[in-house]
Amino acid sequence: MTKKLCITTAYDMKFGMLGNYCASSIQHYADTFGYEARIVSDAKIKERHPAWYRIQLIQQLFAEGYEWVMWLDADAIFVRFDVDVLDQAEDGSDLYFVHETGFSGAAYQPAPNSGVMLFRNSDWSKKLLSEIWAETQYSERFPWEQGALWKILGHHDGLSRLDKTHLAKENVNQEYYEKIKLLPKQWNAMTTQNGLGCDDPVIVHMAGQPQDLRHRAIRAYWSSITGQGTEVAHSITSVRLEAENLRLKKSLERLTRSKGLRALARMRRWFEPRNW
Repeated sequence: MTKKLCITTAYDMKFGMLGNYCASSIQHYADTFGYEARIVSDAKIKERHPAWYRIQLIQQLFAEGYEWVMWLDADAIFVRFDVDVLDQAEDGSDLYFVHETGFSGAAYQPAPNSGVMLFRNSDWSKKLLSEIWAETQYSERFPWEQGALWKILGHHDGLSRLDKTHLAKENVNQEYYEKIKLLPKQWNAMTTQNGLGCDDPVIVHMAGQPQDLRHRAIRAYWSSITGQGTEVAHSITSVRLEAENLRLKKSLERLTRSKGLRALARMRRWFEPRNW
């Protein structure tokens, strides 16, 4: 009997509470559509950043016979349970993800976000996963396995901006993209994209946010799902505003370092009250 789809995540003690919310939403979604869930709450990997664990886990689930494997980062959560992810599946497409266009204040050409991925169990997928694993340059260096994926697919602009040692022009490998389908943003609504970047998200992903903001936002979403929250919309809006204020603060700090205190003082004068 073919095992259709396994939805999975993995995390360690550092992501304990966040991971538990994510895991609960995965189990609820899997139960809704008759799929299976695999939760690893004590993920450990040697000589690599924990983000790499997903590569081994997806390979393991392929070996167990699942036709499809869906990965969610531990700071992502299902918030809708009325749409089936396999409705997005198409013949000839083996990998599905959403493009991101910036992270931590850095803007770059659209590139895959590996926080939500859907893989078909195929020779092509297995080969790509092995190629990602072989990119040891990012074993311990940000953006980790996502950087390896970007390098293979030719998304050099993002790598050049996030990893200053990687200086190359964007050169997207169209041969790989023949087997890839871009998902609508609803399947990975990231808070780093001007709010959530879409209406009616299926999965909300608190990528790149401080741990406290992540926890509060995901807790608010889970409370809305379970019917335990009455101020959910207000809580989420507050978290988004805090995240935006933090982003602006970081941008100001970078500007101070690059332009100096005198330039910063001149800028501040533009925002001071004036008597005309």
